[in-house]
Amino acid sequence: MANKPKVGTEGGAVSGHKGHKRPAPALNAGPAELRLDISEIPDDRTLRQWVLAPEVFGGGGEPIPLQGPVTVEGWLYTSETTVYLSAAIHGAFGLVCSRCAKSFSAPMEAAVEAVFLPQVETRDANPASEEDAGEVETVYYDGETVDLFGPLRDQISLSEPMRPLCSEDCKGLCPRCGADRNEAECDCKDTGGDPRFAEMKKLLNMKEGENAGS
Repeated sequence: MANKPKVGTEGGAVSGHKGHKRPAPALNAGPAELRLDISEIPDDRTLRQWVLAPEVFGGGGEPIPLQGPVTVEGWLYTSETTVYLSAAIHGAFGLVCSRCAKSFSAPMEAAVEAVFLPQVETRDANPASEEDAGEVETVYYDGETVDLFGPLRDQISLSEPMRPLCSEDCKGLCPRCGADRNEAECDCKDTGGDPRFAEMKKLLNMKEGENAGS
């Protein structure tokens, strides 16, 4: 069984290769600890771990409301020019409840399965490989470096709930007075409809009456 790699002060796995000069990072690339030289990745399954600050995932599109560090742990290995990544991602989201508008924390759990292929050799030769891969994300790299950032960010983003709830039984806010019904019941009567649409309903009723009388 492979030994667990050491983790540096920046959270990236420390490589056993020294003095190897890395190429300049690409524009909008991920953090340095996620950009790896192919020559530094072993050909056997090696357990790797990264502990990343939430700010790492702040750019590159819609902001992800992460709270606290993100831990990535799994296997990274090569087979000739192909790089394989299979890892679990753990952290926490800082969310706002879609019913009561309160801030709350929720666990973030995701998994990433990615295959990195050399761009020149593969993209034109087999354009359907991304569809054939199923749930495994296919990433093409150019040069001697792979960037793990994209697949990690994709899976974290996909795991964010579209309609976050602080609890499944959250009662939400009163549509009339705005009181939090989780804390106390208000004196507003439930008319069975949203008062914001009351005027629209009146107009529709008037229109229906005019059409009936014509």
